[in-house]
Amino acid sequence: MVKTFTILLCLIAFNVLLLGCREKDFERNSDGSISTKKYLWGAPVNSGSYMATGLRTSVTYEGDILAPYATGIQYLTSYTDRGGIVRLDGETGKEKWRWAGYMFWRELFDINYVYLRNNYLVIPSGPRTHCVDMNTGKTVWQKWKQDTVYTNVRISGIGDSYFYAGRREYEDSSGHMALYKGNVLRPDPEELVVNPQLPKEFFGRTPIPSGAAVTKPVVIKGDTMLIVDYQRPTAQAAYNYIRSVYGLYNLSKKIWVYKDIPLIEPHPGSVVDHMPVIYENKVYHAVGRYITCHNLLTGESVWDRPFAQDFLSSGFIVAEGLLVANCEDTYIYGHNADTGAEVWREKSSGTSTKLLYQDGYVYYAGGGDGLLHAVEVKTGKTEWKLRSPDLAKNSGAYFWGMVSALPAKNGKRGKIFASTGLHIYAFEAIR
Repeated sequence: MVKTFTILLCLIAFNVLLLGCREKDFERNSDGSISTKKYLWGAPVNSGSYMATGLRTSVTYEGDILAPYATGIQYLTSYTDRGGIVRLDGETGKEKWRWAGYMFWRELFDINYVYLRNNYLVIPSGPRTHCVDMNTGKTVWQKWKQDTVYTNVRISGIGDSYFYAGRREYEDSSGHMALYKGNVLRPDPEELVVNPQLPKEFFGRTPIPSGAAVTKPVVIKGDTMLIVDYQRPTAQAAYNYIRSVYGLYNLSKKIWVYKDIPLIEPHPGSVVDHMPVIYENKVYHAVGRYITCHNLLTGESVWDRPFAQDFLSSGFIVAEGLLVANCEDTYIYGHNADTGAEVWREKSSGTSTKLLYQDGYVYYAGGGDGLLHAVEVKTGKTEWKLRSPDLAKNSGAYFWGMVSALPAKNGKRGKIFASTGLHIYAFEAIR
């Protein structure tokens, strides 16, 4: 009996000790969210006085991630450089290759959208398009864009085709954005595929670009369709009144299924900010301070909701029947994707990286607070508000710029990766 009691006490003591060790792996904020957490690895990506910037979207490939790194070559100011891209092993953080094959002086250095087709990564960058082999990090091709030196950097694709909006000029010096298609496998000149008809009498009255803004390809009944968002100038264009509309274009048959569907009523700044999202035969848009929902097949409006501010930085995701959006009003919202009804709202950071969904949670780095957030989609409960491990070294090295993830696999939790400008840190995901 005494022996059994002694063994029981030893087991209790061991469990208490184990729990204490686990608690030391993280600390909590006053609201119960985790504030510091032991990271799996940290990979340096800065160069001297320059912090890593450039890549601002999640790109994963065969268990690895792409991340920004600082090249040390000055770009526009004394604190920004011509950033590069590095492939890191998802398990160890070990560098596999670096690519710095872009950054001609007129090119953009913020990469918010890319298109990955098998091992080929297509990157839009100002007046050029680049294709990189993900296996080797070598440039496959680079080419100047057709008709324009200015393009929208929001790229999308399907199969071997990629799409972007570029400014098309006319003999009378007027111009507007049109939609172009390129081939991932060949550096052929991109071809014009959609050129929305707009009221030319209002051109030149506003600095806001008119015409095609973004496109999202989708296959419907065997045909390749393009959701095309575009902006029509109005008689009040001088006051930046823009009518944001969209249509569904059948690329296979080269006809419009429907077009000129209003997203919201014209008002200043009512422009399409992000790529549309398709979910269960509905299409969702963020337009200024509104989020809208339409029937994908007919263009019929299902619902729209106004907010106090816009979603310019973070955009939104749709998952598990909820639309989750991080607003500039410093709240993150969860709305029923079918009805638009608010399910929950929680205090957030305002400005942030793009939202990233994985295994029941949405992750993002808050530009307003510099923390790495993790929010449960179903409930809105904030599980993480992680502080950057680099703040002790550099007050500007908070979490920002890029958040990436690898999903759970073989019974192991997934991984979350975030940039501080000095390092890329890997954390075990919540699931």
